[in-house]
Amino acid sequence: MNALCTFRLVDRRYALDVSVVGEMVVADELVPVPHASTAVLGVFALRGAPIACVDLGRLLGLPDLRSDRQRGVHALVLRSGSTPLAAAAIDRADAVLDGRSLDFARRDAGEHPAVLGFVTLPAPRHDVITVLDPAVALERVRALRYR
Repeated sequence: MNALCTFRLVDRRYALDVSVVGEMVVADELVPVPHASTAVLGVFALRGAPIACVDLGRLLGLPDLRSDRQRGVHALVLRSGSTPLAAAAIDRADAVLDGRSLDFARRDAGEHPAVLGFVTLPAPRHDVITVLDPAVALERVRALRYR
């Protein structure tokens, strides 16, 4: 496993492979998009180009991650290669961790399909971080474009 970008949503820790995270940004103000999916919180300008900001919980079908903020939204810019696709609203970014040095457990068959697995931080913390499947996240972002 490569490096992981860890972040918080509603007091829970999550991670995405850094290959799909371009940067962390703060959107001063989100402009609502009429008739958009409920996963789209709005759009903002990223270096002069509009980019959608999505609620990661709604996008992935994880109901406990709701975020309805419109100002000062922290977000991870999700990308495919070097192309930014959307920004995912988060509560805060934590760290970038070397995935090779972490204890990774694949998800069980009964886990949510957006979950790739779990990593446990070494002592003394022993925090468990839910690792989201980057392929599922990007697939759901791409699907928003055709709704």
